[in-house]
Amino acid sequence: MSTPKPPMGSPCNGCGACCLAETCAIGTDLLGYASPCPALETDDGRYWCGLVRHPSKYLASHFPEADRRALDEFLGGMIEQALGVGRGCDSDDDA
Repeated sequence: MSTPKPPMGSPCNGCGACCLAETCAIGTDLLGYASPCPALETDDGRYWCGLVRHPSKYLASHFPEADRRALDEFLGGMIEQALGVGRGCDSDDDA
């Protein structure tokens, strides 16, 4: 983790503490249990959820004939909303 974790409730800074510590329920259901999350991505020193950014990369076998761009827009948005992306850090400060 290159960026220090912000206090719980503060805006996300992409530190990755939550996904490095434990795979979320959506990631576990879709990708199986693994820690850190297999969809955890880094870009320019920041962590991102790959299931939000481009789920087709991780779920291609589930949707072999799907339009990848449409799948990314539709599922990515749903996963983003379900995870509460943008609502602030939800990783316990003691984690």
